[in-house]
Amino acid sequence: MPTKVSGVTSTGTTVYPFPNGFDPQEKINETDYSATGGIRGQTAGFHWDLSGTYGEDVNNIYVVHSANAQLFPVLQAGSATPLTPQPSFDNGKFKTTESTFNLDLTKNIDVGLASPLNVAFGGEQRHDTFSIFAGEPNSYYGAGAQSFDGYTPLDQGTHGRTNYAGYIDLAVDPITHLHVDVAGRYEHYSDFGSTEVGKGTARYDFNPMIAVRGTFSTGFRAPSLAEEYYSGTNVSPYSADVVLPPNSSAATVAGFKPLGPEKSTNISAGFVAHPLPKLQFTVDYYNIHIRHRILETGFIYGTETVGNSLGSQIVTVSPNVLNAIAAKGVTLDSGLSYTGISTFANAANTRTEGVEATANYASDFGEFGHVDWSLGFNYNDTKITELDDLPTVDQNATYGQISILTPSALTALTTATPKEKAILDALWTVDKFVVNVRETIYGSSSQYSANNNVLETIGATPITDLDIGYKVTPQLKVSVGANNLLNHFPPSARGVTGGFPSAGGVVFNVPYAFSPFGINGGYYYGRVTFSF
Repeated sequence: MPTKVSGVTSTGTTVYPFPNGFDPQEKINETDYSATGGIRGQTAGFHWDLSGTYGEDVNNIYVVHSANAQLFPVLQAGSATPLTPQPSFDNGKFKTTESTFNLDLTKNIDVGLASPLNVAFGGEQRHDTFSIFAGEPNSYYGAGAQSFDGYTPLDQGTHGRTNYAGYIDLAVDPITHLHVDVAGRYEHYSDFGSTEVGKGTARYDFNPMIAVRGTFSTGFRAPSLAEEYYSGTNVSPYSADVVLPPNSSAATVAGFKPLGPEKSTNISAGFVAHPLPKLQFTVDYYNIHIRHRILETGFIYGTETVGNSLGSQIVTVSPNVLNAIAAKGVTLDSGLSYTGISTFANAANTRTEGVEATANYASDFGEFGHVDWSLGFNYNDTKITELDDLPTVDQNATYGQISILTPSALTALTTATPKEKAILDALWTVDKFVVNVRETIYGSSSQYSANNNVLETIGATPITDLDIGYKVTPQLKVSVGANNLLNHFPPSARGVTGGFPSAGGVVFNVPYAFSPFGINGGYYYGRVTFSF
């Protein structure tokens, strides 16, 4: 938009530094590392393993090819000659760390059954942190850098959590051909209290050719610290989305509660068959019910632009949303067509049902090597069984604001992931060469665009991966390969009117972000592996 950034010189001349408009972009520099160490041994018949891991991930956020539309006129007013706006901004960074210590012990005890009783138990201690660091002042001055407002001192903060866990696992064959495994786990979180989960699984081998198996388990997932405390503001030429930390006073103003944990119930049943000496296939049915699922809400409007034959005007959809933005301390450009908030919430219960089948076959071609063939197929269907209401204080039926999840957010749960997926894999080993070819076929998927009026669809797509390795020595291996060898990209946004992105709600010519095979095309690599 050529007029988005403007200023007036000290001599009264109006300056438009971007006569052809500008295209701001977000840039991320990420540093990720971890280290693991441990010792193991045997004492009094128990095998024990003591280990520790520390990991850290830092994301530095920048905006390039941008400008600060409120800062530029202030600077321009002090100069008699036209200035060039600052194009790049350090928007701040966020960092996560995790330190984990584990102690695991196992022992086989003869209890007079068809097999010894395998007893495994242990404990874990984990400490997580999540930090947001403010960007340079120019990145958040006024309404901030175009495209992405820098993290402000109000966003800045460090949050931590410690949890302790203990588990026990008992596995035994009570009679010949029947294997039973029962496990339980207890965890205590410094911010959520305690929880218990359990699992029971069994397998019965009728003969060497066929067996049946089944599992029942419960699950628990505490919200991540980023889900609880992430804070930021996303800005476009037309709109601003203020992301509220759900565990903040501003989110409370908007009617939201602090995040609680997810809980799940999982059932699976299936069979394993060996009809031929080198052939195995499996078929399993699964049913996963997740309660209080943590999801990002749709865009909840504070203001919206509506139009009729007499023109358009900005109307207030929810004064309470505007109060929440003010409570967060965010200042927005008064000329924006749409302003609102989003946050994470325990928004829905979902049920996923599916069937997974695999087949494996080994073939030997003598001097031409050995090939392991595998085929996998998965079908799954996710439905929303219960959806929480949008807080009453944010609702406005006149403008259709009644649901906590927009059509875009709803389809992200139910149709953005393909229902069908097939994987064909061949691993060829000959002399010192190892060649792995994998073909993954994703079924069709779809999701409504961010402005909820265009159903974007990706058709069935095959993706080829290739890895070629050579063992220089028994310990040294070199490899070259590619993920997405043929450089497939998902379709790009084409929601245009008169050659321009429709209503500013679609980023033109950018790949659909929900693609199951990613939006970055092919990834090509060389790798050296040394084993010792």
